[in-house]
Amino acid sequence: MIEVPIVATTALVQYYDQQMWCFTFKDFQLVLMLEEFEKIVGCPLGGTKPFFPSGHSLSMPRLSEVLGITVTELREKEMNRNGVRSFPKEFMEDKARECASKGEWGYFMSILALLIYGVVLFPSMIDRIDLVVVDAFLVYYYRWESPVVAILVDVYFTLDLSWEKKSTRVIYCLPALYVWMVSHFVMHNGRSTCPLEDLCMALDKSKINWEELLASMTGSTIR
Repeated sequence: MIEVPIVATTALVQYYDQQMWCFTFKDFQLVLMLEEFEKIVGCPLGGTKPFFPSGHSLSMPRLSEVLGITVTELREKEMNRNGVRSFPKEFMEDKARECASKGEWGYFMSILALLIYGVVLFPSMIDRIDLVVVDAFLVYYYRWESPVVAILVDVYFTLDLSWEKKSTRVIYCLPALYVWMVSHFVMHNGRSTCPLEDLCMALDKSKINWEELLASMTGSTIR
């Protein structure tokens, strides 16, 4: 699990240029790249279609088949608040523990993957997994449609929303954005081939003063 210091993303948002869709620093600009997010998420787009929310009705039988949860129980646990349908995260966590205790590892891994989609990739609601998340999970499971484009769009949407509301707090896709930050702003001696390796090799990340670090960055020091 990636622990994300809120001060890091708070400092980064201050450099976001909504008109240019990039981060503008002293003498350089930095753009979120699709290729970088492919490596962060671990879902290359080559040979796959990008996922886009379709808005179609959820197939409960199909979800039941993947998760090993009966259709009846899924319908009982489904919530609808302000027109947004979702499942409680706690319910899915309990089912994952139940599968683990029974040794049903296939269902356990599917439920765990859905939780990762809901908590890490598309965390739009606290303690709930909405149907957009379920849709993204199912289309990747059945049709290998990559969520990378949707994740990048979600990050840009969040940055735009934060800029428009003059808020410095970023809520969505924090782990992916934080990994991207570390890969560019934190130096280390080793060589890596992906941003996740950069995160692992960067020591003492918790001690970084992100405001000072970002303010001191120039075109000659950025990675």
